[in-house]
Amino acid sequence: MTFNVTQKLIKDHLVSGDMTPGKEIGLKIDQTLTQDATGTMVMLELEAMGLEYAKTEASAQYVDHNLIQVDSKNPDDHLFLQSATRRFGLHYSRPGNGVSHPVWWIEIMFVEHAKVLECLRMTRSGNTLARFVEGMAALIPKINLADRI
Repeated sequence: MTFNVTQKLIKDHLVSGDMTPGKEIGLKIDQTLTQDATGTMVMLELEAMGLEYAKTEASAQYVDHNLIQVDSKNPDDHLFLQSATRRFGLHYSRPGNGVSHPVWWIEIMFVEHAKVLECLRMTRSGNTLARFVEGMAALIPKINLADRI
């Protein structure tokens, strides 16, 4: 059977279930990217889950959204994120380093992964999967369990 790029990626990362449309599957997550507007809740959830250390190939926390310093809330969150990234072994990108997506591509993303994602975006179903995976990074980060989708 011939698979398209999207099906090949799913097949290579499938940890539970089968590739039957409409059926639940579990996928291994390789890389994650979180930003400061959502990252604080993600790190709190990882603490609550008792996660010791990130199990992904690469994970990063960017501080590039909540930069207005009108009170102590954002700076406090940034300090928390910095300490949480040390605890979980994630890359921390401080305020002023740049917008997360291009910095991720330049500093973290492997060339072969970049090519795969660009190939995905060339197909209708692949573009949907690429956007879904990018969105999942904020919701199901940093663990290689059978994440239910």
